[in-house]
Amino acid sequence: MSNEPLILGPPTNKWTYDHPTKTWDLSNSSKSKVTFPTTEGLPDTFVTIDPEKSALVVVDMQNFFLDASCMAHPNGLKAVEPTAKIVEWCRKVGIQVIWLNWGLTDTDMSTMPPSVLRGFARNLIIPPAPDKPASYTGLGSLLSPPSKGHTLFASSWNAAIYPPLAAHVSSDDIHVPKNRMSGLWNEEQPLYRMLVKKGVMCAWDAGGRV
Repeated sequence: MSNEPLILGPPTNKWTYDHPTKTWDLSNSSKSKVTFPTTEGLPDTFVTIDPEKSALVVVDMQNFFLDASCMAHPNGLKAVEPTAKIVEWCRKVGIQVIWLNWGLTDTDMSTMPPSVLRGFARNLIIPPAPDKPASYTGLGSLLSPPSKGHTLFASSWNAAIYPPLAAHVSSDDIHVPKNRMSGLWNEEQPLYRMLVKKGVMCAWDAGGRV
């Protein structure tokens, strides 16, 4: 196999793989670089990025999904500690941290497609066990007690960042709402516009799905 660098993509946005060091360089010859090892794929592989053109997007780490009185999603709870660590590491090396969370409005609910509503309607289709009453009955439904607010509505308690992660929020972080499972379902979404505005070429996600 040749040791010549493998170059993928156009000159303005290319990935370069260096065989001897097993390193993918996504920095596009930027003077600002940070290199770190991968945790998936081939062993002993590294990635180099430009932190000034990168962002960490932390997704759905909200009370509704993680608090014991709501969903307490097991995989989400497992991700809390690793997410906190990567948030602090990104901040240390100069990578922008973005918190992407559900933040519904009345306007969102008035135009919400049935396919999205169905994803949160399980308790209306399959009755929960008597000893495990449903904590919610769909997007926008009022939780119990009412102080928790309407399901995943902006500014409600249940849509707030889970406290163990809220402790790692900085004033330099960016908070972006979404109204679908994905925050990138069209180019009008706040996350898409924010990434373009800041010139982000490399976005990494943590927590839930983006």
